[in-house]
Amino acid sequence: MRAFWVVLVAAPAAFADPLAFGVKGGAPLTDAFKVLRPSEFSADKQPYTIGPMVELHLPYGVSVELDALYKPFKYRAAFEGRPQATTTGNSWEFPLLLKYRFLDAPVRPYVGAGLAWRRFGGFKQVLAGSPEQTGMPPELRDRAGAGAVLEGGLELKVLFVRISPEVRYTRWGSTAFLDVLRGFSSRVNQAEFLVGFTF
Repeated sequence: MRAFWVVLVAAPAAFADPLAFGVKGGAPLTDAFKVLRPSEFSADKQPYTIGPMVELHLPYGVSVELDALYKPFKYRAAFEGRPQATTTGNSWEFPLLLKYRFLDAPVRPYVGAGLAWRRFGGFKQVLAGSPEQTGMPPELRDRAGAGAVLEGGLELKVLFVRISPEVRYTRWGSTAFLDVLRGFSSRVNQAEFLVGFTF
C-alpha cells in the first residue's frame, strides 16, 4: 500500500512537463552521393539539415522524439568533360526515436535508436544551353524509403532551453539515386552532426 502512495505522489512530477518542442539543425559528416567517375558526375556537399522536433518525456530517463528534417542537395552530370545537366532537389526525413538518458545531472549523456522515413522532391534538372528543365531526374530510383537510426549525444540545460549536440547514423534500406553505367549513386550510410534546441 505504501508503494502505491509513493507512485501516486511521484507520477505528477514525472509528467509535469511531458512535451518539449524545438528545432534541430546541423551538417552532414558524410557525402550524400558516391561518385566513381568525377569527369561524368560531381556533387556538392549537402550544406545543412534543419527542421522542427517534438519530444515526449517518459519516466526513468526515457523519451520519444519525432523530427521533420529538411535537406537540400545539388549534383551535376557531364559527358566528355562538358556540363550537361544540373540537378537540385531536397529530401524530408522523419526519424522516430526512442531515447534514454543515463544521468539526472546538469549534463546528461543519452543514446537513441529508431526508424526514419524519407521522401525526395522539389526536383529541378536544367540542361546546359537549353531553357528546358525536367522535374524527374533519370537517376532517381526510389523517391521514398525507410531506414534504421542510431544516435548518441549530450543534453545540457541553459536557463529554460535544453541544448542537445549529437552524432546520428542512418542506414537507408535502398539506394535512392543510381546510374550504374556512369558510376553515380546515393549513399545508404549517412552520418551527421546535429544540435537540438528544445523548450
